[in-house]
Amino acid sequence: ESMNLADTYAFSGTVSGTPNSFVKLASTTVSSNTTSVNFDSSVVTSTYANYLVTHRGVQFVADDGAFKVKYSGDDGSNFLTMQGGIAYQSLINSQMGSFATTHSQTFHVISEAEDTLADNCGYNWIIGASYSDRKKYANHTCIQQHSNTSYIIQYWGGCKINSNTAINYIQYTCGEQISSGTFTLYGVAE
Repeated sequence: ESMNLADTYAFSGTVSGTPNSFVKLASTTVSSNTTSVNFDSSVVTSTYANYLVTHRGVQFVADDGAFKVKYSGDDGSNFLTMQGGIAYQSLINSQMGSFATTHSQTFHVISEAEDTLADNCGYNWIIGASYSDRKKYANHTCIQQHSNTSYIIQYWGGCKINSNTAINYIQYTCGEQISSGTFTLYGVAE
């Protein structure tokens, strides 16, 4: 007997034969101004080699600075250096450009914070976070809808994290403060 995969099914019990590749570990919704959103060692552990963080509806207090991510191996006491780059493209007129490259800095830029009403949505992959015997890599994509609806920008980039230290802390911050948004952390099985 076969199943029509276009139909809706309800299951009671455990579904087997499907990998549990993505496991939701934590979610934080910002409802008042904050300097950072952090995922600490209580959720960023050696259980998963890879992590995915999604962010949606992220807005900033002021039009100043950049939306950044930082990684730590000692629960946020010190941040690991990395090198990478970011580029952008207007999704309205296809204008492209390079925004920034980083060399031996303790942050990676996700997008510019140019408009307090801009809506930032995207994701950040961290590859090999739990490894203590090799470098780690991260990449991201962020779509930014400005208050001017004819201004939609896609940012993308990546970085190499210059450390063999296992990551146990991920921090998102801005030059000013984050005023709203939802950040969700997933552990990703290999």
